[in-house]
This record gives sequence, C-alpha cells and structure tokens, in this order.
Amino acid sequence: MKRLIPKSRFAGKQSTVDSVKSRIKRQGDKTNLPLLSRAQQAWTDNEPVRKTALRNLRYVTGDQWSDYVLNEKGQWEQERKRIERRNDGVALQNNHLFKIVNAMTSHYDAMNTTPTVHALKEDADEKSQMMTRTLRTNWNRNEMSDILSTEMFNFICYGVAIAKEEWTCVAGVDDSYTMLVSLMNAFWEMEGGDPRHWDISMIGEFKDYTLGELSSRLANSEYDYRQLEEIYKPYLGTYSNYYDSNRNKKEVEEPSFNKPNNDKLCRVYEIWTKEYRPCIRCKDIMDEESPLYNISPDQLYIVEEENNRRLTQGLAQGMTKEDIPLIEYSKKDHPRLGYHIEEYWHYQALAPDGRVLEEYDSPYEHGEHPYTIKMHLYTEGKITPVISIPIDQQRYVNRLYTLGDMMMTSAIKGLKMIPKDCVPNHMSEREFAERATEIGGWIFYEPSKTGATPQVITQNSSDMGIAQLLQLQLQAISDESSVSDAMQGKAPASGTSAARYMMETENSKKSASTMYKKFNQFETNLARKKLKTIHQYYNEPRNISTEQMNGFIKYEMYDPIAVRDIDFDVRITHGVDTPTARIENNERLENWAANGWITFDDMLSNGYYPQPQDSPCFRP
Repeated sequence: MKRLIPKSRFAGKQSTVDSVKSRIKRQGDKTNLPLLSRAQQAWTDNEPVRKTALRNLRYVTGDQWSDYVLNEKGQWEQERKRIERRNDGVALQNNHLFKIVNAMTSHYDAMNTTPTVHALKEDADEKSQMMTRTLRTNWNRNEMSDILSTEMFNFICYGVAIAKEEWTCVAGVDDSYTMLVSLMNAFWEMEGGDPRHWDISMIGEFKDYTLGELSSRLANSEYDYRQLEEIYKPYLGTYSNYYDSNRNKKEVEEPSFNKPNNDKLCRVYEIWTKEYRPCIRCKDIMDEESPLYNISPDQLYIVEEENNRRLTQGLAQGMTKEDIPLIEYSKKDHPRLGYHIEEYWHYQALAPDGRVLEEYDSPYEHGEHPYTIKMHLYTEGKITPVISIPIDQQRYVNRLYTLGDMMMTSAIKGLKMIPKDCVPNHMSEREFAERATEIGGWIFYEPSKTGATPQVITQNSSDMGIAQLLQLQLQAISDESSVSDAMQGKAPASGTSAARYMMETENSKKSASTMYKKFNQFETNLARKKLKTIHQYYNEPRNISTEQMNGFIKYEMYDPIAVRDIDFDVRITHGVDTPTARIENNERLENWAANGWITFDDMLSNGYYPQPQDSPCFRP
C-alpha cells in the first residue's frame, strides 16, 4: 500500500506545477534573467562544436595553416608563421577537402529530392495530390533547392544542419518560410544520447536587428517604439571599439554572445523552452472535430455549467440521465481523462538586460518549436562532422609538399665554380659573372698556369620517398572521406570497364549512405513542419499552379475546406528529372502509344519532347 504524506507538509507552499506562472510569481512578467543566463550557458557548452566547425571551414575553404602549435620557445604560434620563419618561404598546400565536399554536395543535388504528401485517411488520393502540389509550390517559392544545398554543405563541414520554419510576411506575402539559422548564433539544451533529438528542452538563437526592423516586428504603437528605444539606448553606440577591432578581420570567428559586431544593431535572444502546466483532459462526443481537448483547472466550472445545461435540456426532452451526452473529465474507464501535467513549448524574446520583449505559447499546429535540427553521428553529446576525419591526412599532405619544396630549395642547382686566376686582370668578378651569363657573350683570358678551368656543379635532391608518401596520404583521404574518383566524376583509367566504374560509384555512395540518410531525415522533418504550417494557416483558396518538367502548366487552386479534417504526412522522394530518366520515360510512352494504349497527344503531353508554340498538341 502506498505510504501517505501528511497534508501539513504541503500547507503554505506555492505550487510550481505550472512552470511559467511559477516563474512570473518569482521574477515578474517583465524580466527573465535566469533564462538569459541559461541560454548563455547552453551557448558556451556548444563552444567545442563551433570551434570544430570553424576549423573545418578554414580547411575546406583553403586556410589550412591556421592551427596554433608550440614553437621552439614553447610559445603558441600559428603554424604558417612558424614554417615561413623556418624555411624563409611560403607554406605550401594543396586543397583536396573542397573537392570532397563539393562532390558530396553535388551528388545530393543530383538526387533532386522532392516532397510527396499522402493522406492518413482512405479514399483521399485527390486531396493528397492537391496537398503535394501545394507543398511543392511553397517549396519552389522558398527556393528550397538552394537552401538544402547550403544545409548539406554545413552538414558535411559542421556536423549540424539547422533551419527555422515560421509563418511570416516576406515581400508583402504571408506564407510559410524556411530560414537558415547560423550555427554560430544557435544554442540548445539536450539530455544527450537521443539521435532523433527528441530530448531537446531548450533551443533558440540570438539575432541582431536595427531599431527600425525590431520596431516593425514588435511595436504596435508609438509607446511601444519609445519603450524599445529606451531599452536599447544604453547599448547602441557603445560597441564601437569592439566593432572597429573586428571590422577588417578576414578570418571567420565566433561571435560574441553579449555584443553584436555593429554598434547600430539591437540584439534579441529568441528562446523556445519546454514548459509544463496542469490541465484536465476532457472528452465531448458532441464535438466531432476535436472530441478530446485540454482545459486548465480554473476552467472546470465552464464544463460543469455546460453539463448542467445539457442535463436540463435532456430531461426536458424525455431522455434518461444515463443517455444524455455529457462532457467527461474524470478518469473512470478512460485512463487518458482527468488531471494531467501537459508538456508544451513556450517562446520568449529577451533584450540584453533580460527584459521580456515578446512571449507566447507555441501557436503552431504541430505544437513544437519552429526549428528543425539534425546532427551527424551524435553520440554521448559529441558531434563528429564528416569532413573532420580526413583533415589530419590533409595536414600531412601539406607538410609533405612543404618538405619537398624545402629539399628542392636547399639542393645545389647550377652552381658555377670559377678559379680566380681564370678571371682576366682587366675585369672584375662581377663583370666576369655578368659576361658569362650573357647570351652570346665572349670572354678572352689567358689559360691558368695550374690548369684550373671553370666548373658547373648541380646536385639532385635526395629521394626520401615523398612521392610514395604523398600517394598514400591522398589515398587515405579518399578512403576516409568515402569519396572515390568515380564519385568525383573523374575519368576512369585506361582499360577500366563501365561495369566496374559504375560499381565503384555505387560503393562510394553506400559508404556515405549514413550521412545522406540522416540529412534525408532532416529534410523530411523540415517538410513535415512546413506541411503542418500550411495546413494550419492556409485559410483561403490559393493559386498552386505549377510548371511541369515537360514545360506544361498545371493550373489548380488550393481548397482549405476540402482538407480541413484530414491529417497528412510527407515523405521525401528522389526526383526523376535526369537525362536517363527522361529517355526511359519517353521510350515507355512511345511503346504505349504504338500499342494504342494512349493517344499521341497524351504521349507528347507527358513526355519530354521539344514542342513549338504553334504545335497542335501544345496546351498552355
């Protein structure tokens, strides 16, 4: 039997079951410095991820000698300066990492992925097709191919892909828009270990706005504008020294959590946190759209008043008490009813002094934060980007190049040994050297009494196996990055069969399949949030006309009433807009037309044929 706790222990204690109300009671609804400190701590905890990302980016973009090493004096020094001082020359490098990243990104672009929607209901294929075209119309408006290509580059170099899906207005058009989120500005809290990242308890970013931009978002009156002006007055124009010191720096560096890099910008911390509050789960069979819903405990009297009204109405109609459809809110035979602790997402926008600029619960149908995040090989809180593996091999390659250059520079090349008695008396040594190197020049001198003659000495640099070491390191880069010559599109060696070349390409794809699978899940999660946002906010008919791959325009309107009560899901499919797929499609259609299964007009409409504007089969 459960041991009872005396009621006196709870007497006089304030309830903390509602996390937001509890915070407001402690600190007031105007400030939230603990949340700002929590966000800063989360941003600080992610410092190793940002440093690894910046190092990978430097290596990929060509700055491969920026690592700090200990010099002869035991002091930290950039490796480039150390090498240049030691050999009085240039630190050579040969960038193989960019080719790897470009090959992987190009391979993803060639997949030509597109979202496809399917209804979670029978006999709703037409509605699924309409939602698919609606989602793809928004997909094209957001230029998602460009966004996802950039995210793939970040995923390879940083190990993190993060984007934000929100309903907002851009260029006067309200729609669901996908925004890129910089890893340098983002922060999050995770319990750790879940590769799906379902254990995130806080996520957000800091953004910098001009005072006008911030006012256009938050100010609803002249008083609101004056408030924002007063809040940011202590910060505007005070970062000039910080700004000037960073203005001319060419290296990509971590931003400051507290200061923008421009003294005319206002910093805002946009934070989403997972919160909890008590609720009572109700069931109303009279509500056909949402029979299950939650209410706060202080709203229970509304349910009781409605039940009393139904009892009065039902008894007046001659119904028995047991037959009257009342709103159920006690558990009884339904374990999901009654008192529950509800989990939800809460948004706050904070100023640098902790003042709350904006605050609300998640307004989205999916009930979550608007961010979509995916990490590569996230285990025990550690992120391992793909490109960080072959970086050590790239360093060895650069050192071998530099070592070979130093050996060739130090080797004797065309050294001229001239006995002094071979120099005529009427000429200085400089004049003799200039005449000896002159094209077609002549020097007349008396033979030396000792028989000495001018000599030219040339010495080859010793073979230390640098070429073999370079070949091994370059092969190691290809092996560790899982990018073969075939995947990079290089021409095969003479005598290589087409079957073997295709097999090498497929094997290279398989070795990188984990990364593509994780990014494909990121794209799917992003498309799901976009689909839910569209389903929620598209309340009026919209034009979703799209241009097909064969050049024809498909005219259609989005009907929000038709899909109002249908749940949809989305999957990412690989596109068929490739030369090989077009040829196969044309051959299939020509075969059907030859057998009389389709008309010639249908073949031209669904095939990939160049058609003039005056063609009888052309339909705009």
